[in-house]
Amino acid sequence: MGDAAAKLRFFQAIGEWARRGNRGAVSVLVDDLKYLDPASTEVGQHLISSVFKAAQPQPRLLCALRSGEAWPLEHFFEAAAQAGLVALVNLEPLDEEGIEGLVASLAPDQPGLGARLYRSTGGNPFFAVETLRALAQRGDWSGPLPLAERVASSLEARLARLSTGALRRARAGAPPWR
Repeated sequence: MGDAAAKLRFFQAIGEWARRGNRGAVSVLVDDLKYLDPASTEVGQHLISSVFKAAQPQPRLLCALRSGEAWPLEHFFEAAAQAGLVALVNLEPLDEEGIEGLVASLAPDQPGLGARLYRSTGGNPFFAVETLRALAQRGDWSGPLPLAERVASSLEARLARLSTGALRRARAGAPPWR
């Protein structure tokens, strides 16, 4: 939409739709913001600044975005946090105890797997869950931990964004998959 007035009316209509559609909702979750196209990103930015404000009690908009995966969005969220529109919560990797608890809940009959999984994934919950899924699909919990397909795809996408020099340094320092 090239016309600024038409774009604003469109954004306002979407804002009204979001307000009415989420009446009574406690929260709205949007995962993997990295997949938003530029037009959807612009709509989302408008909604955050006009509908889902951090100061209002309900509904809360919960967005998931991994650091380094969508620079324009990261900058928007940082600025929105400084303006008091959003609250940023950085999620840290799980510690070894957390990974062991995850393994105990998903694969309780696999003693010792939690420590191995923690060493291999660094506590990344996505990597841990996908590795557990790959082990279950393989049907063999012993031996080397597999590099799950979705983990490999995620890593490849991250590496593809690196400069040639940074990629060379990353490859030189990467430990073999355990």
